[in-house]
Amino acid sequence: MSKIICPICGKPTATASVPEIYHYKESGLPNVYLHGGVTETTCESCGEGAIRIEREGQLLQVITTAILMSDSAGMTGAEMRFVRGACRMSQAKLAESLGIQRRETIAEREGKDDPGISFAEQIGLRVLLTKSFLDFLDVPGNRLLTMGQHEELREFYRNFSKFSEHVSKEAATIQFNAILEEDEWKFDKAA
Repeated sequence: MSKIICPICGKPTATASVPEIYHYKESGLPNVYLHGGVTETTCESCGEGAIRIEREGQLLQVITTAILMSDSAGMTGAEMRFVRGACRMSQAKLAESLGIQRRETIAEREGKDDPGISFAEQIGLRVLLTKSFLDFLDVPGNRLLTMGQHEELREFYRNFSKFSEHVSKEAATIQFNAILEEDEWKFDKAA
């Protein structure tokens, strides 16, 4: 195996390998595994190792897109933190955008596997973060997604926004009428 220059100490005493699968813990997400595009370097001189991820900026935007477009019921705290970071949004700004009084509420939710957010809040959060991410991508020099990936995210946003509006209107029209009959509470099914 030929030696290469160590990216840490600069000596030509390192070796490189390409792992078949790499657990990408550096992303801050526990469930990201990369198949290809990773080079691991180990140096005999300094004893240090390094990881190089090809097109890492694009990879991070692809992960963000996958989280936003996921079919899962809701984001985990780590996913919330990851997407918020991809939007370059502070916890305070996210709290303000969601109408939450305390920045600490966002920090608390991001620190949990299950942030304890209702279905309606999850929908609102996903719409807000998707819009914020698209706004970030629209700044010249920020978009690393392919044109196809970008358009797919835009289409998702258009459809999800319509879904969000429908759910909001439907939730606003639900009315429960409780009636006390013969010392027993019942719901009026006609409501």
